[in-house]
Amino acid sequence: MFPNYLDGAKVLEYTNKGHYGFITDYDENDIPFEREICFLAVCYYEAAESCCYLFSCDDHYNVVMDSCLYTVEQCKRCKDLPAETVWFKK
Repeated sequence: MFPNYLDGAKVLEYTNKGHYGFITDYDENDIPFEREICFLAVCYYEAAESCCYLFSCDDHYNVVMDSCLYTVEQCKRCKDLPAETVWFKK
């Protein structure tokens, strides 16, 4: 089951598990590696009410990247998503 909170932010909507690209990350020795994005989630922090966040998560729901946008709809439209992407409300 998808978590209700990610990094302290409340999850509003999230995608089905899929392939949403890769990001470059670094291990403890500063060696780069590719990390797959498996979920997207639209979240908000109560202290930042004027901003919604699009979180990119790995297959264990770890946030690996985020973007601050103004609305849920902007978050959902800011990436080119595969046709099979389904958004679920929390």
